[in-house]
Amino acid sequence: MGTFRFSWPGVGWVTALCSLALAWTLASQGAWATTTPPASAAVAQQRMEVFVREGCPHCAKAEVFLARLAQERPDLAITVRDVLHEPAALRRLQEITSQHGGGNARVPAFFVGGQIIFGYSEEASTDKLIRQALQGQRVKAPSGLSLIHIC
Repeated sequence: MGTFRFSWPGVGWVTALCSLALAWTLASQGAWATTTPPASAAVAQQRMEVFVREGCPHCAKAEVFLARLAQERPDLAITVRDVLHEPAALRRLQEITSQHGGGNARVPAFFVGGQIIFGYSEEASTDKLIRQALQGQRVKAPSGLSLIHIC
């Protein structure tokens, strides 16, 4: 009569047997059971990175808009970074600007939907541009916006 040999390359039989026993125990206790995430977690959270500078009047107006937007869109993670007080924020803004062909880095700047939007003015409908970018649309700033409404 032949003998039964268990072979799991590179693993001793005791280790293999213990691993199988642990797997069986976890599976029987439901530790590997598939669960459905809550509906709120099923949707990926959108993110927006905003660059401002203390003392900039357009940045202050942008922050008022962002507070309203945060109330309307609890699914939106908004990170506001002050380039004057946070050197890493300025480097990040310069990096984004360089990667997305935005010319010189300026504030306020909104990085949303893979796009960089400079300046803020309700008259120029910057809020609408930001909302369009959040919807995945490609946006283009009206001419003159970057010259008039930045700090």
